[in-house]
This record gives sequence, C-alpha cells and structure tokens, in this order.
Amino acid sequence: MDTYGRVVVAVLSLLVAGYVILLTVWEQLSERWCLLWLGTCAVAIGLAASPQLLSWATAAAGAKYPVSALTLVAIFLLLVLAIHANSEATIQAKRVVSVTQQLALVRRALEEHQGLPDHCPGEESQLPNEERP
Repeated sequence: MDTYGRVVVAVLSLLVAGYVILLTVWEQLSERWCLLWLGTCAVAIGLAASPQLLSWATAAAGAKYPVSALTLVAIFLLLVLAIHANSEATIQAKRVVSVTQQLALVRRALEEHQGLPDHCPGEESQLPNEERP
C-alpha cells in the first residue's frame, strides 16, 4: 500500500473513532461496543502506519497482496460482529419475553385480589382503529 493509501486509511479510521466516541457520549452506543470499535480503529491505524506490520499480516493470512489480507480481516471482523449482534438480540428477546410473562402474572394477581378492570386507561391508545369502541 502506498503512502496515500495509508494516509486515507488512517484518516478514515480516526473519523470513525471520533464518531464512535460521539455515539458513546450521546449514550447511543454502549461502552463495550465503543471499546470494540476503537480497538478496530487502532488496528487499522497500526496497519496503515507500519508497512512492515501490514506485510507480516499479509504473510500470516496467507494472502498474496496486502489489500487481500485487509479484506479477509475485515470480512472476518464483520462476521464476528454479526454473530455477536445476533447473540445479543436473542438474549434481549428472551428478556423481553420473561418480563412480559412476569408482568402478565403480576397483573393477573392484582386483578384477582383487587378487582382491577380488564384494561388499563393507557391501553386504549394501542388498539388499532378498527378495534376501538
């Protein structure tokens, strides 16, 4: 990779790192994900800054060209991130089901013991137009 390419990769990595930090400050990205993305940016900057490190990574990946090695690493990273995101989504879905079931049990117990109405006042706004009285 020539000097221009290394500068472009470093600048883009710094821009991504700044955006990740902003998202974390605005509480739109958790600290755990922030560290992961900042680590990824640091690796990209390191590979861009050191041609020897990029040559070593190319040889370690068994690639013929540095661009091929970077593409392979990027695809692998995206695969790991996709699997992890699916794992997190599954965990959150199970938590939602659990909380919903617990809420239903609490509501049922309250209805049995206190004679609560069949619906809460806020539920009416959630019904589709055709089901509203």
